[in-house]
Amino acid sequence: MVKRIVCALLCLVFAFLLVGCSGNNPLNNVLNDHIFEVVEQGQTYQILVYKDTGVMYMYAHNGRFGGLSVMLNPDGTPMVWDGDF
Repeated sequence: MVKRIVCALLCLVFAFLLVGCSGNNPLNNVLNDHIFEVVEQGQTYQILVYKDTGVMYMYAHNGRFGGLSVMLNPDGTPMVWDGDF
C-alpha cells in the first residue's frame, strides 16, 4: 500500500515537471501580430497602444506573473494615445 502511494506521488511530481511553464512571454504573441504598439517601457511594465483605436493599456509583470489593464482617464473613459507610432 505504501509503495502504491509513493509511486502515485512520484508520478504526479513527474507529470508536473513535464508540463511546467514555458519561458515564453505571452505578450510576445500579441506584439508579433502587430495589433499593439509599445510606446513606453520600464523594467517591470510596458505601455501598449491598440493601433485601431489608440486605447492605451499597461502590461505589468514580475517574473512569471503579469497582467494587462486598460488605462483610464479620471472620468473613467479609456485613455487614447495622441502621439505617433
